[in-house]
Amino acid sequence: NLRAQLEGVSWKFRTGAQWREMPGRFGAWKTVYDGFRQWRDAGVFTAVLQGVIVRGRTAGRGRPVAGRRGLDIGPRPP
Repeated sequence: NLRAQLEGVSWKFRTGAQWREMPGRFGAWKTVYDGFRQWRDAGVFTAVLQGVIVRGRTAGRGRPVAGRRGLDIGPRPP
């Protein structure tokens, strides 16, 4: 299940835990890790973040800023 794998990747980076500590609800840790590596190597995460940045800028909401909950598109600082 790709959604569970993506949520597993998100969990890993949110928590800072080791891949092997991943709860089983995301699937086997090795499967999630292998999927992450494939997506990383294919540039998926870079493309998604670039899309978020472009969308935020074209919506007139300013530049993206990193917040406690990850990437937030907030107003441009003065």
